[in-house]
Amino acid sequence: MQLSDRIIPTPQKLNVSEKKLSLGSFGKVSYRVEKTEAPFSLERAYARLKQELPVRFGCDEAENGALTITLNASNAPEGIKNPEQGYAVKAEDGKITLTAFGEAGAYYAVTTLLQILKAEDGAFTLPAFDLLDYPELQKRGHFVETRFGTDLMELADWKQVVDAMVDVKENQLTVSVYGCWNMQYDKRISEYIFLPFKGYEDLKTPVYKKYYSPKKGDYVFEKVGTPMAEKDFFGELRAYGKERGVEVLPMFNSLGHNTLIPRLYPETSAKDENGNPSNTGFCTANPKTYEILFDLYDQIIDRYSTPDNPIESFDIGMDEIRNEFAVDPNDITHRHNAWCQCPVCRTKTRQEIFFEHAAKLMKHLHSRGVKTVYMYNDMVVEHKTKLKPDPADHSPLLKEALAKHNLLDVACVDWWSYSDLPEKLSFSDLHPELGFRSSIKPWNGYYHWSHVFHPVGNIYHMIKMAHEAGAEAKRSYSSWDNSFHRPNQLQADWSWNFSGTGSMDDAKARYVRRYFPNSVEEAMSAFDLWDDVTRQTNAQDPKNTLSNRREMIFSSLVYYRYSYYMDGKDYPRNYPGELMPKLREDAAFCADLRAMQLQVEQAAALWETIAEKNPEAAELAKRYRYEMMLYTAIFRDWTTLMDLDEMAANYAETKDEAIIAQMASLAEAQKNFRLQVITLLENTKEDYLIPSHARNQTIPMQYFADLEAYLKNTPASELKLDLSDMRHMASETFMNLR
Repeated sequence: MQLSDRIIPTPQKLNVSEKKLSLGSFGKVSYRVEKTEAPFSLERAYARLKQELPVRFGCDEAENGALTITLNASNAPEGIKNPEQGYAVKAEDGKITLTAFGEAGAYYAVTTLLQILKAEDGAFTLPAFDLLDYPELQKRGHFVETRFGTDLMELADWKQVVDAMVDVKENQLTVSVYGCWNMQYDKRISEYIFLPFKGYEDLKTPVYKKYYSPKKGDYVFEKVGTPMAEKDFFGELRAYGKERGVEVLPMFNSLGHNTLIPRLYPETSAKDENGNPSNTGFCTANPKTYEILFDLYDQIIDRYSTPDNPIESFDIGMDEIRNEFAVDPNDITHRHNAWCQCPVCRTKTRQEIFFEHAAKLMKHLHSRGVKTVYMYNDMVVEHKTKLKPDPADHSPLLKEALAKHNLLDVACVDWWSYSDLPEKLSFSDLHPELGFRSSIKPWNGYYHWSHVFHPVGNIYHMIKMAHEAGAEAKRSYSSWDNSFHRPNQLQADWSWNFSGTGSMDDAKARYVRRYFPNSVEEAMSAFDLWDDVTRQTNAQDPKNTLSNRREMIFSSLVYYRYSYYMDGKDYPRNYPGELMPKLREDAAFCADLRAMQLQVEQAAALWETIAEKNPEAAELAKRYRYEMMLYTAIFRDWTTLMDLDEMAANYAETKDEAIIAQMASLAEAQKNFRLQVITLLENTKEDYLIPSHARNQTIPMQYFADLEAYLKNTPASELKLDLSDMRHMASETFMNLR
């Protein structure tokens, strides 16, 4: 492996000589660590050196060791970006010198040294080298959404997120602590609040666990609290991040993705034309709205700020303010308006309401010491696609509202779009001429509870725009699952050193060399298969699923999309029968399903081999194998249904009861395959991920279990075998899972 491949992210300048340095062997190396005086603190970096070096060398520190490792400070060279995060490392005979240009740079210098020091065949050998490094974007990190998985993360799990970010020199973690979506499971609105609030004890959102556990040999039906809210450890997480150079900040949504507060406190809710609460959005004309919002903001700041770690950044969200179905459990078919229609609000444009509200929130937060307030871009410069006219530009209204309160330097507009294709992104640049501070928000794939894909194209093109526009931050839209290891690493690479990281192909090759050096060819092939199965292409018709496989999987094949209410369709949805007419009519669609199944089966086999050949990354390879097994199960659901549908048609024609037995056997086989994949899930992923992942897998498993039982236990003369609607056979368990 090349030395540059060990350093994450890709370093800016690295000169390597042919001279080799022997640092000893594992368990026998002696060294001493020194630090010099500096105009900034070196203590965090120095403590990390003292703590983690023995782990690398496998021995105790020797006070008079032959190898000297020195941590010192210096002024940064002229012209480098973000010099306070820059550093240099020089390795030569008998010594390694780490030179920091700021406190953060000292920590990153130590991170780089720890990445480089690896024993090969028990020996530590390095080429002599000289390194200068610094990040091109000032803030680099993730926005982790309040959603499936994060709602069950314990403090130790969140600490692992911070540690993973430290390993790739990222420095900002945004935790979404309030967000809401429409109804999906259990005829409940999807609402999340991750913090406790004094005086608002009803602001609680339980987590419902519903799935089959092969480990337990039984179904799990539990209701539990969200650990972060129940144990109130957000402050501990912020302190842990501070110790490691990661700013941890809250995101608390407001007008967008907002049903819990207006539903529980209807005086704050947007009103319909008859004055009734919409239970979504806010009435910005009602003083009670700001009394509650500001109280909640103040509690966050008062409880989780400390003198040495104040909350200086805050995210107010405010995206996707729109009319929604299924935000009222008692009336899911009515589309509720998130924009207030009370007598005062109806006299204003939506833009006036939005920007006045944004300015009020920022003014209050700024008065509490917040220096940066993030907000989404889509209501400022509206999203557009090829299918819509050019966006209306409301930025002058925002600028006017912010300038009125001297907030232009406080606001940072967060630009998000999730296409892999530059021509299908919602914007082509970040409009620096608008004069706003800006950050870029690619995504890492997000939908881990359903299926994992790696949106490499989106990450590349979005971060490219950030560099071109002089954005200050990369804050990806994320859920946390280590199966997103590759996209998370590529984000770190491109946001630190875009040109040095290179093209998408360059980045893929470097990633493979870093983690699977003994199986480069196999790993490249495995990723090629995965990426082809989840490809996004520039079809003129967005419903052309054959050319856009990602949309095909997401909109038609995985259960998760059937958890949503859709106008004009029954709810709960007719799953899986809803798709059967297409399977009967579209031969090309069915052929592509079978082709994708073969591809992921091949990829799964490759990852199994890669895990055996690369012991240091075996767990990662096994995780990727699991993802391919899950895709196999998804495709097998539908190819099995296609086969069953054909067999049902044969039975209707021949009345040969042997066909019924064959159908039962086929349903049983797919039930068992789903159980095999759920077993693999429980043996592969973290506990906090299991309930949401397993629920989406238990539902199709239960369907095939119900079908098997129906075929085996129902007299042939009473069978109703129309695979486009088998709801008559649904068990109580199947319906409870949904």
